[in-house]
Amino acid sequence: MPRDRHTNCMSAKNHKSNISIEQPGFAQIQFLGEQDGIPERNLKQELVNFFLTYKTVQRAYLAQIRYNGWADGVALCLVFPIGNEMEIVMAIQKLFSKMFGSHEYLDIIFLDKAQEGELSKCCATFFSRQ
Repeated sequence: MPRDRHTNCMSAKNHKSNISIEQPGFAQIQFLGEQDGIPERNLKQELVNFFLTYKTVQRAYLAQIRYNGWADGVALCLVFPIGNEMEIVMAIQKLFSKMFGSHEYLDIIFLDKAQEGELSKCCATFFSRQ
């Protein structure tokens, strides 16, 4: 079942990048469910390998989302302490571009506790640090 989440986010797509980062703003994000399939499983495995070496990522989800009630997409949703977001975004961008090319893009959302609570009702983590 879709979950509504009002949040302070806006897309900040870098014109040289195929990754957009959710930063403070005023968007509504609705979490629809897990994004899964063969390409997604391959991406998740590559991300798990990366997260095992990048120690600050606590949990990760690959979710179907809807922005402001109409724009559907896929987002990598991370539980990550504040700070060094751009470092991890650049590394994920490199990995994602290598797998899917520069014509595809991936949104990244750094989740707060309330957002993670909503997302976890409809999407399982693919990475969780114990």
